[in-house]
Amino acid sequence: MYWVYNIGKMTEATKNLYRSGEAAEMIGIGHSTLRQWVREGRIKPTVRMLGGRYLWSLDTINQIREQLGLPAIEIAGAAEP
Repeated sequence: MYWVYNIGKMTEATKNLYRSGEAAEMIGIGHSTLRQWVREGRIKPTVRMLGGRYLWSLDTINQIREQLGLPAIEIAGAAEP
């Protein structure tokens, strides 16, 4: 996990990342469940913004899906940071 300092701007470091609501939907869980799992230390976001928001890579999302016994998501043209 790393910090991003450009709050509110999509930079090269963050353009291939998903916000928590998007990540939760892709995983198939609720946004509050995702936040709870982070607080409990069960999962770690790819990035924690200075304002406390989290960003998630497709790789991290797929690792969580794998832990839940779900198939990986493939997105055409999505490059990992």
